[in-house]
Amino acid sequence: MGALGQAPAKDTRIFQAVLGLEKSLHVIPVNGSNLIKITYESHSPETAAEVLRELGDLYLSKHSSVHRQRGTSEFFQRQAEEYRKQLMDAQTRLVSFNHETGVVSADFEKQVSLQRVSEFDISLQQTRAAIAETKERLQATTQVRNSGNPQLIANLKPVLLNLELRRTELLTKYDPTYPLVKEVETQIAQTVAAISAADKVGVREETTDQDPTHAWVRTEMAKAKADLVGLEARASVMSGALRRMQNRLLNLDQNSMVQQDLLRAAKANEESYLLYHRKREEARIADALDRSKIVNAAIAEAAKVPLVPSGLPTRFKLVLSLLIASLVSLGAAFLSEHLDPSFRTPSEIKEFLDMPLLAAIPKNGH
Repeated sequence: MGALGQAPAKDTRIFQAVLGLEKSLHVIPVNGSNLIKITYESHSPETAAEVLRELGDLYLSKHSSVHRQRGTSEFFQRQAEEYRKQLMDAQTRLVSFNHETGVVSADFEKQVSLQRVSEFDISLQQTRAAIAETKERLQATTQVRNSGNPQLIANLKPVLLNLELRRTELLTKYDPTYPLVKEVETQIAQTVAAISAADKVGVREETTDQDPTHAWVRTEMAKAKADLVGLEARASVMSGALRRMQNRLLNLDQNSMVQQDLLRAAKANEESYLLYHRKREEARIADALDRSKIVNAAIAEAAKVPLVPSGLPTRFKLVLSLLIASLVSLGAAFLSEHLDPSFRTPSEIKEFLDMPLLAAIPKNGH
């Protein structure tokens, strides 16, 4: 309070104004929505409208400052640039690794190498089986050469049986036109011819400078030796190639793990870079909207100067309330007086009975 005859201090006036504003200002949230309804009561319609307009401007400004953090655009810019550099480094390491190892896609090349190793291993096993068969054929042919005609026939029949079994086995895997099948069929035909020739020699002895059976034996021995040399050379080459392919497969397995690590690092940096790049753009747009005073809040209905009062003045309401209370009290007393059936004085009894009253006894007995 200011001294007598002096105006209140500035802080006191501000405090009184705030109290008055608080009493006259009503803020009500609208149910089921994100709206709020604000009303202000004042003796002056212009003052009420001006207060509400100023309050709306202050609310929008405060809303913008609360929901908008300064410096976010610069932060996202720095983070995006940092992850862009890390992405470039990861991509450079990946390209260098691929160039040094000669590997483009380790996983794909590993699958291809696995298939080739399997095919080479099967081919090597077949070659080794052919070497064993050729050795047996060479041994049988040698025994045929060193035996007589009866023994020759006895030795040729197992050879024929083995060749026929060999042909049956090959036909389960290959077509009849396959070169290896044709070769076995030729050997079968030659063996059959040798057995037939040996039978004829055993039945009829002739003087000749050529023995067809022994000529066939010599031919088969030479052919078996040549086949054996070729098969062994082929097996040696295939064994070396298979070892190299297996070693490469091991290297591809190791390179695949390193390459996957590099790819994951590049992918993670790329995702982080794109994330902060998107955040940077969002922050830039928010800054532009903030500079343009565009916020995600708006005044649905602007304050206008009212043409008619929204209600009775407060003092009038108070006087009217007192008047109504007085009337209600008087009416209640009147009703209580007339509706009470008891007698309160001797005169009321005399008037009610219309006869003289001889005596009256007080309520307390005195």
